[in-house]
Amino acid sequence: MDKTEELIKSINKLTQKIESTQDRLMTIKEVSEEFNIGERKVMKIFGHPDLPVQDYTTPKKVLRSELLKFFQVPHPELNR
Repeated sequence: MDKTEELIKSINKLTQKIESTQDRLMTIKEVSEEFNIGERKVMKIFGHPDLPVQDYTTPKKVLRSELLKFFQVPHPELNR
């Protein structure tokens, strides 16, 4: 039974890794948890005009790929 449990754990880890790299819509809470950033900071990020956030949905959402592009460019105004 130990081998089976090990395989299940390995499969679960791989599944999580795949899911985390897929392009998907993310909420403020999900971004905060995945990137280990405080929710207040993520709220500031979601309010930045350079980030295309879907603000017509509740809660607001952003594509993971757009968020990664946003992180590649320095935004010193967010460090205040």
